[in-house]
Amino acid sequence: MEFRDIYNENGVIVRHRIPKDANLSDGEYIRMVEAWLVDDNGRILVQRRSFSCLIYPGYWTLTTGHVQSGEGGEEACIREVKEELGVDVTPEQLILIKRIVRAAGEHMIWDLFLVRNNTQKRKFKLAPDEVAEVRWLTPDQLRKMIKEEMIFYYPEMFDVIAKIEDMTSC
Repeated sequence: MEFRDIYNENGVIVRHRIPKDANLSDGEYIRMVEAWLVDDNGRILVQRRSFSCLIYPGYWTLTTGHVQSGEGGEEACIREVKEELGVDVTPEQLILIKRIVRAAGEHMIWDLFLVRNNTQKRKFKLAPDEVAEVRWLTPDQLRKMIKEEMIFYYPEMFDVIAKIEDMTSC
């Protein structure tokens, strides 16, 4: 069974080691991470979820997952990239892009990380129960996928893409 910690809106732990499927009360949050892998050409890695996934089967997304009990955001991001893509990354490759706090309905604190990575597509070791395929996309190709509703979308995505472009253009 997987466990996670429960946080208040400021990211302070209020309950330790709670089963992953436990209900949350008002003012309680879970933590999530999302890895935006970006190569030296400014391309962003997207992944298609396995068609056997219970949530969003076959959807294009970014590498996302829960922060487990006892983990920090960077540690969870590194673990998720390894589990889903079979790639080792280090804390030095991570840059926190944005923290999103979702109160209404979701009760989620979501840390988005830029992950500098140049792994060639054929070298990824995809977790077949989670990831069907991956693609490196230019920011404009990713924007097109969003506009065509081909990828799981949330309102901050265009801002994140613009921030990544600013961060990687140097």
